[in-house]
Amino acid sequence: MINMEVVHHALENDVALLVRSFANGYILDSALFYVPLEHENGHVQKKTKQTHSTWDDVWKKKNEEFEEFLVENNLR
Repeated sequence: MINMEVVHHALENDVALLVRSFANGYILDSALFYVPLEHENGHVQKKTKQTHSTWDDVWKKKNEEFEEFLVENNLR
């Protein structure tokens, strides 16, 4: 991955979470993309109705699909 301003180093908590994800070994044929909730300085930006209203329709659709996936898989 190319070092970019928007790509931050993994925080200790992020690494610990990833380690727990693979506690039982690799998951065959799976890919992992981890999006942390916390910025490197500890700031958390929550999704609000205001930020959601600025999203493009493609992002809104993807978000809806993701939210449905969470519900269906009891991941909330």
